[in-house]
Amino acid sequence: MLYVLQNLISFVLDQDTDNKVRTNYQCHIDVDEEAISVMLANMSFELQTQHENKDAHIIIMHLKELFDVASKKCMKLLRNYSAAI
Repeated sequence: MLYVLQNLISFVLDQDTDNKVRTNYQCHIDVDEEAISVMLANMSFELQTQHENKDAHIIIMHLKELFDVASKKCMKLLRNYSAAI
């Protein structure tokens, strides 16, 4: 599953794509969908509804942004609290 999260599919299948590539592509898609299911199952309902139609990479990018913002706010509060003491 980690492979799928770290590697985007960078091509689209066409009529001339051989069966091995098609099989690998479908495997990648299946594992991506499994990763999405695992991530959604471990989220609050609000986050689930925000991410239910997104792929695994988009979900991870959004969560990183959310936690980065939350982390910065927390650090700012801690600095202000420390300065007030």
